[in-house]
Amino acid sequence: MQQSALFTPTRNGSNTDVPFATSATYSASLQSRVILSLIPPVIAFTSAAAVIAVYNSAVEMHLLPWLFPVLRASSLPYQLTAPALALLLDFRTEASYSRFEEGRKAWTEVISGTNDFAGHVIATVDNSNDAALKNALLHYIMAFQLHLSAESQTCKPSGKIRGRKPPPGQCNQENDSDCCVDGKLYTTYKCSPPVSSHTKAKLTVNSFEAGGDGGAPSECDNKFHSDKELVVALSTGWFDNKSRCLNYITIHGNGKSVKAKVVDECDSTMGCDSDHDYQPPCRNNIVDASKAVWNALGVSDPDDVGEMDIYWTDA
Repeated sequence: MQQSALFTPTRNGSNTDVPFATSATYSASLQSRVILSLIPPVIAFTSAAAVIAVYNSAVEMHLLPWLFPVLRASSLPYQLTAPALALLLDFRTEASYSRFEEGRKAWTEVISGTNDFAGHVIATVDNSNDAALKNALLHYIMAFQLHLSAESQTCKPSGKIRGRKPPPGQCNQENDSDCCVDGKLYTTYKCSPPVSSHTKAKLTVNSFEAGGDGGAPSECDNKFHSDKELVVALSTGWFDNKSRCLNYITIHGNGKSVKAKVVDECDSTMGCDSDHDYQPPCRNNIVDASKAVWNALGVSDPDDVGEMDIYWTDA
């Protein structure tokens, strides 16, 4: 019984987390890039279908002049492509389930193996003189399981790009911004560390004004913003395909906290080109903030600090 209670993989040590996990899964699925990318074409095609349906209904009810024809389409293209599409969808679905099942089996084996090992330790190491060793072994077993779980969520680099020397007049170095070094390799990321109630990050300073080192207008609203506004840009993974656009986050640092609006992306996937003012790719754990945010955190001159350790949450 001790073994089962000690190593049952539940959240916060509770067995009543299924509703939480389900709601979290639904919430995460609504922020999926795949689902977000499907919304525009679905809306477009649905709108077009609704317009055609209303038009045909108006024609059949003689609400339009006789010269307006009923719009019809042959079903032959659908009949010819439907079998191929069905096979493709079935293949992709089967492949996805297979990968999921392989991962589930591997994780189950890890859980079972650590539980068995813990059971052997509990059953065989019973000498009071070895109590410290017994506790150490059990803690190491628990740590191994937790480490694997955390490692599976670790953000890995997606590649590297080679720096190019900025042409004359390029690369605005306001706020001590770095410029790309010719030939230097820079790491890129398509992800960021997992978001939690205490997401650690590095706070950097950026100007969102026209002519500032932020470059182009903010991606969320296509506007420039004053340095007196409480606004930030997030690394690509946290920006999450605009899912946090114009939402607020709470930033904690230097013993203070402040709410700031997300207006832009600090691109972790590209850099060292004219679109990025020949600046290196953003690291994957950056909250790039206006001077107003720094001031609210009690830092009057962020250029002297450069960057600061913070943590943030969704407001």
